Amino acid sequence: MTSWLGTDYNEKLFNGVRNMLVEVYLHGVTGVSPDRGEDRKMVPPKDADRYIANARVVYAKLVDQKPPRMVKSRHEHKVSELDQLISKAVAVREGRASQKMTEDDYLAYRKSLGLR
Repeated sequence: MTSWLGTDYNEKLFNGVRNMLVEVYLHGVTGVSPDRGEDRKMVPPKDADRYIANARVVYAKLVDQKPPRMVKSRHEHKVSELDQLISKAVAVREGRASQKMTEDDYLAYRKSLGLR
């Protein structure tokens, strides 16, 4: 086990991959996920693969640390959250699950931008 690298360092690691995984999970992967409309922000397969690989590296770094008792619970929560996000992104990437945003979500998004 690695010694604790610090809360700020770990938050930066976590946040650096979280948003990428959420993008895959929410918007889907081009050529794999159902097409939800012309303004979708689907992730290209190569990018999705890179995001997932980066997240797995971060996950390994986080799991390998021994947090102090006062931050142990929060650290375990972040590790669990990252594990779940990786699983969801992998399922979307492999076509085992559909992206979270539906066609209605995209229509509402377009409307919020003033598009029809």
